[in-house]
Amino acid sequence: MSDEEFYKYVGGVLLPQGDDEVAWYFGWIPAQANVDAYLRKRTLRTFSDVGAHLADSGAGKTVLLYEAAHKVWGRDLDPGPQLIGDCVSWGFGGCIDLIACIEVLAGEAEVYSWDLRTCTEAVYALTAVFT
Repeated sequence: MSDEEFYKYVGGVLLPQGDDEVAWYFGWIPAQANVDAYLRKRTLRTFSDVGAHLADSGAGKTVLLYEAAHKVWGRDLDPGPQLIGDCVSWGFGGCIDLIACIEVLAGEAEVYSWDLRTCTEAVYALTAVFT
């Protein structure tokens, strides 16, 4: 089975990138006009919303975001056992975990226990693009 046949078999969608380049998308397929229209309709919370207690803390100071994990978990963020080339999903998952810690410090209650961390497999699968 060729790569192209395999990618189609597992649900890949081939999208031209211009200049005779193509990319295989698995999971989410970009539809930028739709995404932009959706985002314009929503009121999105930003980092400054959940990290308001950090406002102006960088003026002449160093802010170490890992300290949020120390305060909530009592330890560093664990990057996990990366066993394949999925470093981007682990980095993204770490960001989500860190933002969750900052939200807790801002007074938000967590719905899930900390052993249910960001699912890096889902992040990897839904963002995988093969060119």
